[in-house]
Order: sequence, then C-alpha cells, then structure tokens
Amino acid sequence: MVASSPLTSPDVWNDLHLFYNETLVPRFATAARRGIELVEPSRHDDVIDVGCGPGTLTLLLAPIVKQVAAVDFAEKMIELLKQKCDKFNVSNVDARVADGTALPYPNERFDAAFSCFGLFLFADRPKGLEEMYRVLKPGGKAMISSWAPADGPIEGMYSIVRELLPNLPFQKGVAPLGTEQEIHYELSQAGFRDIRVEPVPVLFDYETAEAFWHENSRASAPLVATRRKVGEADWPAVEAKLLLGLQETFRGAVRFQRTALVAAAVRHSN
Repeated sequence: MVASSPLTSPDVWNDLHLFYNETLVPRFATAARRGIELVEPSRHDDVIDVGCGPGTLTLLLAPIVKQVAAVDFAEKMIELLKQKCDKFNVSNVDARVADGTALPYPNERFDAAFSCFGLFLFADRPKGLEEMYRVLKPGGKAMISSWAPADGPIEGMYSIVRELLPNLPFQKGVAPLGTEQEIHYELSQAGFRDIRVEPVPVLFDYETAEAFWHENSRASAPLVATRRKVGEADWPAVEAKLLLGLQETFRGAVRFQRTALVAAAVRHSN
C-alpha cells in the first residue's frame, strides 16, 4: 500500500492538468502504446482506463476498441479529456469523475482494464487492483505501468523536494511499484495470473536546464504539490534553489532516460 501523500489529492492534478497535457502526455505515450500491445484489445472490446488523466492511453485505445470507460478523480482532467474527444470527434469514450478504489461499474463488466501511470500512486493500491480485477471479465487482461526509481536530474530535484514533502512516495532509490518483484507480488495478491513485466525506456530531452525546469515545475506532480505547500510567497526561493542545482549539473542540454515498468496480467476464468 502507498501511504497517503500529496499526490493522492485531486487538487494537485487539477492544478497541473493543462501543462501535463501539453508536455508529459507525448513522453508517456511510449509506455501507453506498449501496454496496449501487451493486452492486444480487439475491435469488439469494452475496456476501462483507470486514472485516465487527460487521455494519454484512452485516446490511443479509442480507435481500436468498441468503447472506453475513462475514469479519474481529478475533475479538470476529465473536463480536458471530454474537450479532446469533442475536438477529434471521438464518440466511444465515456469519461467521468470516479474513485479508482470504488469503480461505479458492475462485476465482470469489461474485456480489458488499463491504468497508465495512475494506479501506482493510489493511497490504497491493493483496493485499486481489487477493483480492476472485479470489473474485469474472466479471461480478460489488465495492464498497469509505473516508474523504476529515479536517478539523474529527477532524483536531484526529488532530494530537495523531500525536505519539504517527506511523505512523497518517491524516496531515494525507491519508487511505488518500482521493481518487477513488487509488481508481480501485488498483481498476484489481487488474483491476477500470467503476469508479464517489461522495462520500457522513455527519453527526456531538453535544450537547457531552464527548459527542463520550465516543463517540470508546471507539469510534475511532486513539484506542483511542493509549490502548493510552501505557498506563492516562499516559492521563488525554493525554485531558485532547485534551478541552481540543475544549472550546476547541466551546462548544456539535459538528456536522460527513465525506465517505465509496463505490466500485463490475466484474470483467470472462474
């Protein structure tokens, strides 16, 4: 279980929804695509995307399945996803605000279930996995993704952020569902079988340390949560400290790779 953290509040995600959509969605799509490949949904499938955010995975699924139920606890994320569906004439997405640990659907409702960088941050992760299992038809596949522990510039930022948010779920060398063993254990505890976990490299590339900071200070949930805690009056001093650390580390471009852990599993037939 992930202890309650600032990242389990919808307020943080409501604050960052626009910047997250503009910057991180294209980067995270790599893992989303691999997750879809592992599940192999069909044109006739009804599927669910739990913790859908602004539709990173939902809008990749929509053209290849019958229907997508997209749920998120952040109202602004759902509003944004609905706007994108309208803009791109996507008519087979039912987007709604809902709690991933109490899904508003009957048992064995969906042919496949997904959670791309969503469920791994739940305060009650076992309950979230239990709910995904419950609404999945016997024989259906589930996919989840998480991040291996951070290093490089991400860990450099987190080390400072943790001074202000000690209950951040990203500790030095540790991340929620940050190992293949953890993923296997928690999926199996929820009842899933035939578990497969793949490391997927995700490239981050910025021209300067300032460009890296501009994106992450507005779109990274840990940084947005930190800003909310320290308040606007004290934020400039914290921002200066974080940016200085990046500038001292990177004199030019900021390029690094993070490892996403993408898992697929099966709910066995009853």
